[in-house]
Amino acid sequence: MRAAIYARVSSEEQVEGYSLDAQLRAGRAFVEDHEWTLCREYVEEGRSAHTDDIRKRPVFKEAVEDALAGRYDVLVVHKIDRFSRKLRFTLEYFEKLHRTGVGFVSISEQMDFTTPTGQVFLAMVGAFSQFYSDNLSQETKKGWAERRAQGPGSVLRAVALRGDQG
Repeated sequence: MRAAIYARVSSEEQVEGYSLDAQLRAGRAFVEDHEWTLCREYVEEGRSAHTDDIRKRPVFKEAVEDALAGRYDVLVVHKIDRFSRKLRFTLEYFEKLHRTGVGFVSISEQMDFTTPTGQVFLAMVGAFSQFYSDNLSQETKKGWAERRAQGPGSVLRAVALRGDQG
């Protein structure tokens, strides 16, 4: 079995512990444990998965194109939200992989997504990923609006506290 690993971080997720090194290390160990051949690692840094536009994720686009061209048999991700944070996008691209016979493995969720139960689980986890991302965005916007309402000093303090995180 020829395996590919897809790893992605955006700046805030690097802080949350989803570093590229950790994702790749887990992916390599998973591939090795299953005695698969690692044929490619797709690494996308600083790209949000909260988009429906695949052009904004060029490495993901390449990974999908390579899958559809038969260059590997299974795509391994650390967690489903590394793949996507939009439910429709998750299901659409999972279906594209499935139709061409490419398997999909999420190490954290440990589920076979080719079964009916696995597909329901994928939809649920995908929905929760989108909820998390949408809710975080909404709360962040609310916080920045409040800081702006409190005046320039408040915004400057918030930027200074954030540092280079985002």
